[in-house]
Amino acid sequence: MTGIPPQPPAPPTILDGAVRFSDQGLTLVDELTRKSPDSHRAIGMYAEGVRALQRDDGPESVHVAAYEFRELMSILPAILNVPRASHEQLNGQANALGEAWRHARTNSVCYRTGDWTGSIDPALLAFLVRCGAFFLWMEQNVPTRRAETAQMLTRLNPPGSPMPPSVMDVRTSKWAEMLRFFNGVTHHADSATRQRVEEELGRLEVFLLEHLVPTPIDDESDIDQLISDGEAPA
Repeated sequence: MTGIPPQPPAPPTILDGAVRFSDQGLTLVDELTRKSPDSHRAIGMYAEGVRALQRDDGPESVHVAAYEFRELMSILPAILNVPRASHEQLNGQANALGEAWRHARTNSVCYRTGDWTGSIDPALLAFLVRCGAFFLWMEQNVPTRRAETAQMLTRLNPPGSPMPPSVMDVRTSKWAEMLRFFNGVTHHADSATRQRVEEELGRLEVFLLEHLVPTPIDDESDIDQLISDGEAPA
């Protein structure tokens, strides 16, 4: 996975008559296309971000580019079919929990004058049981961002190419770091220059290609080096 170093700027290549991808960018587009039939959604965001950087027609172009790259990172789990509940399902579960809460407040003798007191009665017990079911459903259907990222990275890899847990931990942290950067620029919280955004995009491209076209890691020293690189300050 460490065998793909960042590439220096290359002569641009024309794609769709407007967006100019580097050779590295074209490789990424090709590999994403091979990976999923829905990849065109992510590729479109990637292309719009690159187009905004190349347009460079004012300070907002940097923030537009960062927004597109953030959206690219955010949509990849869905494109790779990482299980996640829909907003409608989540709303349904939350509404059911809210109804159980209102029923408990109305019918439990434990709730008086705004306070909960006394032993658990059947109405309160029913609500507590519903709470347990809700949070179990959340664990199974709404993974944490870190767990979702780990599943996505696993699916990016070719079949039969598992990562050691220590490496996966480093990779999910690096992904979160890049996502925070693009999110910060999107919301104008980070006054990054065009060059800085281009550099971070290059890191994102390399990161994705390291999974899509991995170099086998057989030696423990290589794994230790990857972990050390991941823990080094940006």
